[in-house]
Formats: sequence, structure tokens, C-alpha cells
Amino acid sequence: MPRFDVVGFGIVTIDHIGVLDHYPAEDTKQRLRMYVQQGGGTVGTPLVACARLGLNAAYIGRIGDGPSSRAVLDDFRRERVDTTGVVSVEGYEPPVGLILVNPATGSRTICWYGSDSDILQPEELNRDVVESSSMLYLDAREPLASVVAAGWAHAAGRKVFIDADNVTEGIADVLPLCDTIIASQNFALKYFGNSDPERAARKLHKRFGVVCGVTAGSAGSFLATPGESFWQPAFEVDVVDTTGAGDVYHGAFAMGLLRGWPLRDIACFASAVAAMKCRELGGRSGIPRFAEACAFLKERGMHGAWEN
Repeated sequence: MPRFDVVGFGIVTIDHIGVLDHYPAEDTKQRLRMYVQQGGGTVGTPLVACARLGLNAAYIGRIGDGPSSRAVLDDFRRERVDTTGVVSVEGYEPPVGLILVNPATGSRTICWYGSDSDILQPEELNRDVVESSSMLYLDAREPLASVVAAGWAHAAGRKVFIDADNVTEGIADVLPLCDTIIASQNFALKYFGNSDPERAARKLHKRFGVVCGVTAGSAGSFLATPGESFWQPAFEVDVVDTTGAGDVYHGAFAMGLLRGWPLRDIACFASAVAAMKCRELGGRSGIPRFAEACAFLKERGMHGAWEN
């Protein structure tokens, strides 16, 4: 049996998140209403979501010996995300995100700093960890390593899931190797020249023939599969911060796939978990445990595979 449910590699960050009274004018000062520092990233946060929801998750990636690297590892260990596949690189530090939150809407503006030194090379991959997991989770950040790892995963009979958040060099080589493709509106606009989620999801499915989806924030998500296509609305909550909502959606979606749930139940559950996250500041602090997500859905009269 696989040692892990899901293993991922890609972007992991340390996020500095502040809530503003209003967006400041140039060359002014403003005191933040609230401030938190926590881990983030398009792979780091989905793995934490998987772990919170009860999966056995692992991370592969570069890490250094400085304070940000130690914070990344401390977060993963606290969340019980395995770091056996981490590669130690002297002097390296993970990307840092500066996130400003508008309290009126919960929307966020993200600035980040990092270098290409965080790109994991194929020779640094831990094949044993990849093959010891039921699912390989990718973003679009490291295409060369992704192609190699996806090959190993398929040879071992594993599934490959990608968060296609942006169109990057080499992504065209990775997408045909994926069993599930969940893309953002931003990706759809750049890849197809059209940000309409429904059309983009259908086009992705027509091109690759697998489960495909496009997320659209508060407007929900659209899924296209070999058997059906449907719209999943977002759940209404009192939004504090939307940081990481898409990443959490992906993590919960991956959990549903691994549990073998019907796709409509997976999309509903993932939408609920992402909405719950938005009630707290930061990309991870609001991620619920499995029982909490089930209670949230029950309160709203929703029934599905999660009840079993």
C-alpha cells in the first residue's frame, strides 16, 4: 500500500498578511488593523488542507537553513506534512509574500519576492516518495521535474493532479500527463484568450480528455468531465480574507478524488472548505478539519459522500 495519500512539490512561501483600513496613497503611512505571518504557496497550502482533512501528505522541495526555511518546516511538522523528500540547499530561502487585505471585501493584493533558485531539478526528486503516494500534486512552477515525476507516478499506477494557476514555460509538456486539471480564470485567459470558466473547462476537457475545472472565486467553479459538465456555486460566508481560497479548494478536491467520491460531491465539498477558510485571516488559519466541514454542510442542508 502507498505510504502517503498525496505528495506534492512546487511553490511554498512564507506570507506576511496585513489588513488595511483602506488602500494607502503613494508616499503615505498607515497602521495595519491586523497582521499575521504563516506559510502559503500553491502547493504548500493544498498539502496542509489535505492533512487537516485527514490525509497523509508529504512535500518534496528545496529548503535552506535560514529563518524562513525553518518556518516552512515548522509549519509542515505542526500540520503533520511529511518532509522526507526535502532537499537542503545552503543559502536558499523560500519566496516571501506580502499580502494586503481590503477589509470591506476580503479581497487581497499579493506582492512576492523570490528567485529561480527554488526550482527543483529532476535529479533532486525522491523517486521513492513519489511512488509511495497515491497521488502526485503539482503546480505549474517546475515543469522539467514535473514531467519526470508524473512519469514515475503513472508507471507506479498513481494519479497526477495539477493546479494550473498560470501559463508558464513548459506547462504544455505537463498538462497531457495529468489525470485532473483544475485551472484558474487567469490561466484560462492566457491559455485560451478567454476567461469564461465554462468555455475554458470544456476546452480543457476536449483537449486532454480528463476531469477539468476552472475556478472563478466568489462566482464558483465549472467542471467538465467525460460524463458530465456542471457549475458549482460558491458558499456565502462572512469573508475576512480570500488569500489561499483557491489553494484550499484544490486540496479538498484532491481529498475527494482520493476518497473516490462522485464528482459533484467533490466540487461541493471543496467549495465549502474554501469558503470556510475565507472566514479567517491568512491562507491556512481558517482551513477546517473534516468534521467541521461536514457540520458546515449539514447546517446548510447539503448531503453527499462526506456523510459516509
